[in-house]
Amino acid sequence: MNTEHLYLLIVEDEEAHVAAIRRAYEASVAAPEIHSVATLREFDASVQARPPDLVLMDLNLPDGLAVEVLTHPSADAPFPILVMTAFGNQQIVVEVMKAGALDYVVKSPEAFAAMPQTVERALREWKLLQQHKQAEAAQLQSLHEKEALLMEIHHRVNNNLQIISSLLRLQANKIDHPGATAALLDMQHRVRSMALIHEQLYDSQNFTAIDLAAFLRHLTNQLFRSLVLNPRTIQLHFELAPVHLKMDLAIPCALLVNELLTNAFKHAFPAGRSGELRVTLQPHADGHGWRLCVADNGVGLPPDLDLNDLTSLGLQLVTDLTRQLGGRLQLGAGPGAVFELEFASPCGPALAGNAEG
Repeated sequence: MNTEHLYLLIVEDEEAHVAAIRRAYEASVAAPEIHSVATLREFDASVQARPPDLVLMDLNLPDGLAVEVLTHPSADAPFPILVMTAFGNQQIVVEVMKAGALDYVVKSPEAFAAMPQTVERALREWKLLQQHKQAEAAQLQSLHEKEALLMEIHHRVNNNLQIISSLLRLQANKIDHPGATAALLDMQHRVRSMALIHEQLYDSQNFTAIDLAAFLRHLTNQLFRSLVLNPRTIQLHFELAPVHLKMDLAIPCALLVNELLTNAFKHAFPAGRSGELRVTLQPHADGHGWRLCVADNGVGLPPDLDLNDLTSLGLQLVTDLTRQLGGRLQLGAGPGAVFELEFASPCGPALAGNAEG
């Protein structure tokens, strides 16, 4: 490395040591500019006046230790610091390296004589370190930009789905046909369940998976408010273990649960009949996968209902979405309607937290 324009600052109160380093550079083809100070106070004044390219600093100085400089709140210096010590103590080495020194040198005539090579090596290492930091900073900036873009995408998708939902509701209100109105409102609920996925992703800033327990609670309450005319007649119960579900599975799962909940709220409790609806999410008994159950104690399902031969669009969607999830859907024992879905979650349990009750 060319040292012709190198500015080297030595912080050392032993004049003999400073002289030994200067002599080592006398044989150099291009000797650097060398300046020396004897205290930390002089060091502060010197670097404020002119930042050096590299600092050689004695560990023990008359007014303090080199570690004090390295651990100071404003110690992120734009230059490398090599600490010189008279002791090859491992604990000292660990302390100065943790504090931010680039390297250390054990004082000896041989070490002073080899100082030009040591400094040159340190400058190369410092340059590579700075390049690495710049690359990391650029990657971090790129990551932040991508996260911001993803947040904006989920926000806009959610807004667009909300607009579609509103359009479906407005259209349903303008049609004087009970069947068409019901179909449009069912479609509105499906759109809103998908919008809820993007809303949760945006709010949590986790762009890969949703908290399925939180989603199920939110979706159930949302449909409850929309479909139940007399909220006092139906009681909701939740037993939700924490689990995260990947985005590619979250949408079909949301639509599937939407169909089951809609079916329960619309048909399980006719003519103001009271009852309970329970949503549970628990690990499977064998420890592999999860078991999601939507159950009510209402009028129950038709006795001849066959999941392999369905005429209802909603239940057809349920079986199709189950296949997308790679899960298994079965009817549980009543009273009422009990739908049990077993599936595997690639994301696994959520981070430490309490199950929702």
